[in-house]
Amino acid sequence: MPTILFATTHRRREIWVGLPTVKAILANKVAPGLLDRYLAKYGYTSQLSVERKNANAASNLFEAVPVSWGAHGRFDAQARPRSWEMWTSRHRDALAAGALALLALGGSWIASHSAAMGRQMVKRRGR
Repeated sequence: MPTILFATTHRRREIWVGLPTVKAILANKVAPGLLDRYLAKYGYTSQLSVERKNANAASNLFEAVPVSWGAHGRFDAQARPRSWEMWTSRHRDALAAGALALLALGGSWIASHSAAMGRQMVKRRGR
């Protein structure tokens, strides 16, 4: 299911897609002022390119272009067909259940292991 379709059919307030999104959101939670200063200094210039634009390239500034390009452009080579962040967002309930199950198993193992160690200590003291 494409991400946009998922976002429109599921009642979520926000969906994080892509590692840059996760890094930006988490950095903003940890040090928002620092991130604001960084973006104020580098945000605009980092979006500029030294590549020359094709003089014959269609532009939609004043009128629609004759061909619908969709969401494609010069960064298609860097795009990925899948996102781990989106996968974990779609399956968050199952992942949370799995994490709780692992926590419960770990807790029971620790409890049984510490009980067994306690019995061994009692046996050693009784000698």
